[in-house]
Amino acid sequence: MTYAAILKEARESWGGSEGEARAQAVKAVIDRVLTEYNALTTLPKPAILRALEKVRNVNVVNWYQDLNFPPLTEVEVFGDEDDFYAKYPSRTFQCPAQGLSPSS
Repeated sequence: MTYAAILKEARESWGGSEGEARAQAVKAVIDRVLTEYNALTTLPKPAILRALEKVRNVNVVNWYQDLNFPPLTEVEVFGDEDDFYAKYPSRTFQCPAQGLSPSS
């Protein structure tokens, strides 16, 4: 789904000013996330949006919320698996949010 189509869906999710407020809230989250992810990964913003849309499994208003996309300043990003395993050589790291190991 394109950026414009996402905002249209959010706008049409409710009538009147509430629909517009929802669209603006979704826009704010998308704009922040695309800017942060682009700065960190150098991936083009359209590619990032396509990836987010590929894994989205709820409506746009419920998906594009700050609670689903915490600021990346709180996330450690590795260049590749080798970098990750250099820091966690035991391969027993468990994600504090998900409780999953990278091999899960």
